[in-house]
Amino acid sequence: MSRSRGGVEFNLDNLGSNGKVVDPTTGLPMIADGWGTPIIYFRWATGNSELGLSNPASATSTQARYPDPQDPNGALLNPTWWLSNHAVAGAWPFDQYVHSLWQINTAKPADPAWPFLSQGGLPFPATGGPLGSLANPQPYPYFVWANEYYTVPVIASAGPNKTFGILGIQPFAGSPWPSALFHNPMIPDATGDDSDNVYSYRLRLGARGG
Repeated sequence: MSRSRGGVEFNLDNLGSNGKVVDPTTGLPMIADGWGTPIIYFRWATGNSELGLSNPASATSTQARYPDPQDPNGALLNPTWWLSNHAVAGAWPFDQYVHSLWQINTAKPADPAWPFLSQGGLPFPATGGPLGSLANPQPYPYFVWANEYYTVPVIASAGPNKTFGILGIQPFAGSPWPSALFHNPMIPDATGDDSDNVYSYRLRLGARGG
């Protein structure tokens, strides 16, 4: 954000004392919302069902089947590539560093071209993907499907309760932010604390409320 655009350079100090906070652990300045909590930027906000349903593409279009705007042709779901990158325990580079590509189901995909792994009761590595620590989901057998999400970048505020209520994101209390923050799935943690969050994809120019 510090890069000059059109001869104008953004300066965090212009937000005023109420518009920024400093992480006491790292010393990094951060933009704060109206309640004094740092806002979060999700580059790949995977796993958010509300965001996924906001995809404007028709159900029969290519954009609906391959909803990742950066992969409109579904190259990441090519069976050869997907299986070779997701069949080795502990080696899930794309899921770990970019965004989740898999989901677990109890049935094989109806589309024969859709890549999947039939685990049949074997342990499934939990080093990536949207389900975090669920290394052995039930019931058996289960199938790991290749999947993509509608990955529109999202800016999020924790709202009045100052707690995000999203898996992997802790309340701001001086603790270091998790390294997975930048691509962590936007999956609620079941506490209900996410009910007052404010998301950029809900806000539109001229929209009322929010």
